[in-house]
Amino acid sequence: MIRKSLAATVLLCLGMGCSAGASAQAADATAFPTKQVRLVVPFAAGGASDIIARLVAQKLGELWGQTMLVDNRGGASGAIGLTFVAKSTADGHTLLLGGPATLSGPPALNPKVPYDNLKDFEHVSIVATFPSVLAVNPAVAKSLPELIATLKANPGKYTYATSGNATSTHLIAELFKWMTGTNIVHVPYKGTAPGINDLIAGQVSMTFAPVNVVMPHVQAKRLNAVGITSAKRSSELPEIPAIAEVVPKFEADSWICISAPAATPRAIVLKISTDVRRMFRDPETVRKFKELDLTPVGSTPEELVRVVREDTERWRNVGRIANIQME
Repeated sequence: MIRKSLAATVLLCLGMGCSAGASAQAADATAFPTKQVRLVVPFAAGGASDIIARLVAQKLGELWGQTMLVDNRGGASGAIGLTFVAKSTADGHTLLLGGPATLSGPPALNPKVPYDNLKDFEHVSIVATFPSVLAVNPAVAKSLPELIATLKANPGKYTYATSGNATSTHLIAELFKWMTGTNIVHVPYKGTAPGINDLIAGQVSMTFAPVNVVMPHVQAKRLNAVGITSAKRSSELPEIPAIAEVVPKFEADSWICISAPAATPRAIVLKISTDVRRMFRDPETVRKFKELDLTPVGSTPEELVRVVREDTERWRNVGRIANIQME
């Protein structure tokens, strides 16, 4: 009887402890954030990631009633910013604005990156997605079927510009080469703009680039937009076919996400994820994202983890086939 009573008391105490712990965590999530939240951008100020981060920081800050600081920590292909977040206190007050350029591409191609893209982070939510456009010099082709036929008939003759070795634009182009069975020569540039300028001048044949970068030149008839990398046509640009219409199962959208340090309490991760979705209930916020050619998402943590894992494996396969190595 004494043993049974003692066992019952221990179980009761343990149960109360668990309940208290769960209640404390829930309370912490309800109160979150309790101070300024730092949103780390692993690139220099002024770029596309920085612009998006400031929009996210403004809207979440309004929801939370707390100031959000956008902290630009560029360098080492994003590794400096990611390492900083991974080593930060896991309480939700330091977050990462990530994407394929940091969370899937580098880990897929470089085994020496100083972070584990799955183990070192709690992935919170996909904020938005955006496609790239396959743009060609008008002298090369007017449509995607014509482009593929031209490339196949002239292996090694045509070139594609990228914003640098092992960048997202490089990986997307190599995926295109692989899935179409074409041979196109890589010409890396230090950024997107120089490659676009040479494409317009006819120094290179084609490129994959963000919609907002390419479309002004397409509208001015300096370039032809022959395909878009999303699985289906964009409602904003219905005249541009999805590459998948000609190359089945081709898809290479980019994404922007929020992640937190590993071991951030689950309740806080779920609260931030929920608040990202709340952010897009505001029509004005949706409008601002669409003005940047971004499709608002607001995913669950599980959906983001799946995307990071699948994207990493896809780029690892492409890198292996194309023998791409990060410099």
